[in-house]
Amino acid sequence: MSLPNFCHARGPIFQKLQGMAWALTKPWGSASGLNWPCPNPKWFIRQIPEPLRPKGGTMQTAKEKLGLWRNEESHVFLNPRLPDEEKARDLNLFEKSSRWRAHIWLRSSGTRSRKLIGLSKGAFMASAAAVNDHLQVRSADRWGVCLPDFHVGGLSIWARAYLSRSQITEYVGEWKGDLAYRWLNSHRVTILSLVPTQLFDLLRLHQPAPCPLRAVIVGGGTLDPEMYLSARELGWPILPSFGMTELCSQMATAPLISLEGDAAPEELQILPHVEARTNADGILLVRSPALMTGYWEYADDKRARFHRLTPDQWYQTEDFVELNDRCLRPLGRTQDHVKILGEAVHIADLERRLTRWFHCPPGRLVVVAIPDLRNGSRLMVVVEGSMDRLSANGLLARWNKEAFPPERLDDIRFCHELPRSALGKIKRSELIEILRTS
Repeated sequence: MSLPNFCHARGPIFQKLQGMAWALTKPWGSASGLNWPCPNPKWFIRQIPEPLRPKGGTMQTAKEKLGLWRNEESHVFLNPRLPDEEKARDLNLFEKSSRWRAHIWLRSSGTRSRKLIGLSKGAFMASAAAVNDHLQVRSADRWGVCLPDFHVGGLSIWARAYLSRSQITEYVGEWKGDLAYRWLNSHRVTILSLVPTQLFDLLRLHQPAPCPLRAVIVGGGTLDPEMYLSARELGWPILPSFGMTELCSQMATAPLISLEGDAAPEELQILPHVEARTNADGILLVRSPALMTGYWEYADDKRARFHRLTPDQWYQTEDFVELNDRCLRPLGRTQDHVKILGEAVHIADLERRLTRWFHCPPGRLVVVAIPDLRNGSRLMVVVEGSMDRLSANGLLARWNKEAFPPERLDDIRFCHELPRSALGKIKRSELIEILRTS
């Protein structure tokens, strides 16, 4: 795999990262001076803390996870809870990809169609170097891992710890906010990565941040501004981030200086290893030495096709953003925007306003767009948990009276538990199917 040759790269940091990624991804035993063994690729189904993994099985040791960056073996990381049929399909695709040495294969967590993404270990190192530099990571730091290995947000931590020679500790056992809080204190974790659901569980304890903790990267979903303010009031050093599997995790993160104030950062700083631009529709395109080699995708006919990226290719994401020089403001996924009565409706923004309107905890209210022949889509609210029906209907009527016509709601439904992924993201397609059949 070759990497982009940016003649216009900005500054020595970008060039250093590009050179690192090139050295780590060209054929082993060549001019790189490395002559590591070339075993056949292996596959590992990594197991992670409950409730994100089933009980039983063996867990890979920390030594093995740190050591995987030293060789040119390839690995695929799969969620143990995947149906056997899907595991078999992905393993078959992995075997077809044996020509790509020193690669990690992961499922994308945020695309409409299922993808198996190939990321070189050199790409992981380029990303890790940029994140470590942004967070000023030192060997004295201790990373806390409570995200799964089969998700790029968890696996990338091991690459950062390996590169910085910092310490690392794993949360093991069923995920509970009170147990996680004690774990953070007892292991004196200094840097942590969380998804919003995990942060919510910790904040429910109303406890101050552990003293050694100096940075909490929050990604994998939209961080509610009110949750951010609640965290800062308790002293939690929250750094919102924006990333994707295709880029080995983060591409933009709030700077450390943002922790000097309590206001939520409106923009995130684009890390030096990534170039970003938008197309005419405001959709993000990226180019980077941390970008994936390619990906397998299942088409409508259920046949898998491999898409190979060229070294200097701009990759179009599924995200709407605003760019201001080297700063980025996420505006939502392309699937978060729907057309109703000819007007664009931003689902994520609507969810934030309706969460406050119906007095729901963050992450417990979902807006679902149901296809409609006449209007394009119709909107329905689904609330996790119980609520007085009379009061809910009153709030619904008031909303529809005051709302912009395309944002009016058809109905409000309640469910005991919203369908979620291993990392707590709402499975919208599954929820829509449930609503259609109910």
